[in-house]
Amino acid sequence: MKDITDLSLQKTYTLKSDADMDMVAQELVGRLVERPHAFVIALQGDLGAGKTTFTKHFAAQIGVEEAVASPTFVIERVYPIAHGPFSLFVHIDAYRMNTAEELLAIGWNDVVAEPSTIVCIEWPELVSPLADKPAVQLVFEYGETENERILHLYA
Repeated sequence: MKDITDLSLQKTYTLKSDADMDMVAQELVGRLVERPHAFVIALQGDLGAGKTTFTKHFAAQIGVEEAVASPTFVIERVYPIAHGPFSLFVHIDAYRMNTAEELLAIGWNDVVAEPSTIVCIEWPELVSPLADKPAVQLVFEYGETENERILHLYA
């Protein structure tokens, strides 16, 4: 199995259920490695494509014990991680941001400087170039049916 930091890793998943989301989240967690800075996961896709839903599944898999809520209106939510090499999970929704300076204003540099932190940022393209170099990029698309999603993973 390739390490998640192998830049040649590209996979596509068809997600039809919460169980599928859990499976991909668990696979991603199994490939996390410690880094000299935060592990950043960028999530892209249209409204309702599954970014926040996936983030909730991912957070549960890494040991976040609280219910993860969408940070759309508060921009950022921070959760402790119960076990493992990572201690903090930061969920950012940049949908309401217009510039990279707004991301800096909420402490982006401090967040990504901490190696024991995992960051999921939705809508990273809105705050480029700060979030342009994630460890992992997830791109969500609508599938053929109402509940089906296509997930492209790039590392």
